[in-house]
Amino acid sequence: MASKWDALKISFILTLLAGVLIIIHGVVDSIILMQGGGLGTGTGTGTGTGAIFGFLHPPGYAWIVISLTLFSGLMVVIGAVLIKMGKRLVGGLLAILFGVLSIIIDGGWFIGLGLAVIGGAISIASTSSSST
Repeated sequence: MASKWDALKISFILTLLAGVLIIIHGVVDSIILMQGGGLGTGTGTGTGTGAIFGFLHPPGYAWIVISLTLFSGLMVVIGAVLIKMGKRLVGGLLAILFGVLSIIIDGGWFIGLGLAVIGGAISIASTSSSST
């Protein structure tokens, strides 16, 4: 019985940390993109990373990144809350799904992606091993 609670705590902590990392990564990337010479606004000053990489991203790309990141990160955090509330299967699936979808925006330096998948998998595994 103690191992089930330990697994629940571990999966909650890993999944919550994953969601926070994904959100932080998206905010940091968006700030960098917006300062990078037109990547966020479309006006471009020819300075910063946009002068080098500006042709790779369309105008408004930073807003797309922050929107996808906040949504993915928030859904992983909601998965963590569901795991904490005892809905381990749904929370684990939500964490894995949106953790994997966050790969589009590098998934919290890929650490968030890995933690979401591991935390969700632990949650789902503890669901199948429980007797209730």
